[in-house]
Amino acid sequence: MNSDRAPLAGATAGAAVAGTALYFLPSLPRFAEAKAGLATLLLVAFLALFAVLPALLRGESLAIPFRGPILALLAAMGLSLFVAKDLHAGIRTILALGGGALFAGVLAREREGEGTFLAVAVASGLAVAAYGLLQRAGIDHPAVLRVYESGRYPVSTFGNTNAATEFVAPCVALSLAALLRGGISRILAAATLAVGSVYCGAAGTRAAAIALLAAAAFLTLRERFARSLGLGAATLAGWALGFLLLRPQAPTEAGNDPGAGGGGGAPESFEVRARIYASTLRMFTDHPALGIGAGNFPVAFPPYRDPEEARLSSHGFAVESSLESAHNDPLEIAAETGVPGLLALLGLLLSVGRACFRSPGPAAAGIVAIAANSLFRSPILANPPTLLLLFALLGLVGPARAPSVSPRAGRIGAVLLLPVLWLAAAEGKRGLSAERHLARYFVSEQRDRSALEDAARIDPTDPFLQATLGRDWLEHPPFEFGRARAHLERALAVRPDEPAWRLNLGIALVGLGLDGEAAGEFERVRSLSPLDPRGSLYLGKIAYRKGDDEAAIRLLREARGLRPEAEFLLQAARELAERGDRARAGRYLRAHLEDVPQDRRRLEADPVLGPLLRG
Repeated sequence: MNSDRAPLAGATAGAAVAGTALYFLPSLPRFAEAKAGLATLLLVAFLALFAVLPALLRGESLAIPFRGPILALLAAMGLSLFVAKDLHAGIRTILALGGGALFAGVLAREREGEGTFLAVAVASGLAVAAYGLLQRAGIDHPAVLRVYESGRYPVSTFGNTNAATEFVAPCVALSLAALLRGGISRILAAATLAVGSVYCGAAGTRAAAIALLAAAAFLTLRERFARSLGLGAATLAGWALGFLLLRPQAPTEAGNDPGAGGGGGAPESFEVRARIYASTLRMFTDHPALGIGAGNFPVAFPPYRDPEEARLSSHGFAVESSLESAHNDPLEIAAETGVPGLLALLGLLLSVGRACFRSPGPAAAGIVAIAANSLFRSPILANPPTLLLLFALLGLVGPARAPSVSPRAGRIGAVLLLPVLWLAAAEGKRGLSAERHLARYFVSEQRDRSALEDAARIDPTDPFLQATLGRDWLEHPPFEFGRARAHLERALAVRPDEPAWRLNLGIALVGLGLDGEAAGEFERVRSLSPLDPRGSLYLGKIAYRKGDDEAAIRLLREARGLRPEAEFLLQAARELAERGDRARAGRYLRAHLEDVPQDRRRLEADPVLGPLLRG
């Protein structure tokens, strides 16, 4: 430990966490991949300064806290790459957790910088919460891009209020512990406790309440005096105040009964989570040996997705193309890495839990909050600033051990680490640059195709960029079905079970006159997303163009059953009547009236369809 360097190391580590948390404040808050890229660059810079440079110059080395279970978990992730469909995603996950372990090692060595680190990190949590409350009050920067959920909800600095609370909640827990034991300014701690707890409630995130409750209970058990119980109660009261008075009300969707939870009520939310967990557990039991591959949950999940969960998640109409996380980090890690990863994770949880009860400082409370939140959200696997915060806190609570390697071994390790850091920096820069171009594309309201092409050229391995570019060639002139097909096939080579991408590929094939191949894609859409009417709809359109009215009517009826307000059969009847094909138009019109006989009076007055009924 170098006491002169420790405060600088703590401040720099805090800046890495804060810089990632506050990135895009106050504009363009949606793009999580950009935050991941920035987090990687900041982490690489920090490790270069405080891990590689001291090792090269002085032979200093790191003692990574909880080294055994962390290395076991990384090994399990490495083994899972042999079965991963998206190798790139797996490598990124391993680099992120490996970099986090080194981050923890530096904080463990420079432990005298704990106060400085906690002050900077907690201050950034206060800033995120304060800005979120301003947005809730309607005070916002005009440049903020509201693309999250079509701008229906207040946007946080993360672009997702739930994700913002994943970072704010542990900062509140750290503040609660600091008010009991010290470690940071009492004014900063009190302000973060008040503003952060209210913001977590205003965001409407119940997982944050569980995280705060877990941290308060842990501190009550550890401290064993009444003051901890009172401060914990005040924290939960702040959450309740924000939840009851400031929580945004989700708009009622067409066709949903507000009383039935169509706006995303608690019973519906719990049912959605339970169904996601059950599907993820099936995925784990199907692949117990090596899992489905680190970072590959979004790739492997679609065939396991519960249709009822899809219906509830999309308020009665399953248009979601994917679920990006299991909303439970331990379960997702188990599914991705199999039994080896699960055993390593359990070992890590036991070791960390023991250390938290032995640690007198505030860091343990932040770890408990993140761990509790991870049972219902993805603060570790899908939230870069929270991941950095977690590993920093692990470094602060881990047992203080001297490095066990010689200075020569430390220098060799630093030399070996240099190319890894260079690769990680290149990956971070690529992701950050690509997402900035993607932001440009959305700012242009999806009109600037060149921005999207720039993003795909910078990061050609990102299937989302390829699929988005393919869709753009279908939706905006000049239309190029061949180019759309090429981009969509590249995306599906990595993530073959994405129903929306399969649908767009089918549309491109129709545009190229390849109806047979298109029908195969639409059939895949029906099997992957049985509650999405578009697979049946486009199959019905193919049968309609071929003149196979019996098949077309059957498929269009099937599509209407999934979207009752639609009038697919009437649209076909109207088009045929306008073309003068009264016989075929009558078939589709009669089929519609068999399903909706109450429409007869309305249709008799229709200038196009009325003569068919009167004739």
